[in-house]
Amino acid sequence: FGLGTLDELPVVGEEYYGVEWREDDSVWAVVRSVSHVPDSRWKWALSPLIRVRQLMQLRANVRALSPARQA
Repeated sequence: FGLGTLDELPVVGEEYYGVEWREDDSVWAVVRSVSHVPDSRWKWALSPLIRVRQLMQLRANVRALSPARQA
């Protein structure tokens, strides 16, 4: 599954969510993400907060895909 953002959002980028079936018969969830904060005075000032929020969302997404996730 691929997800992209619109140019007017605070963070521009793409995310990939996939499943890998490896030779040892293990199955892995894969999340890849690329993004950047567009050039703008107010977005640049908020960049550290945007990055923290993005990291929190990425961790929540990976945790949701984990079979051993905590309730």
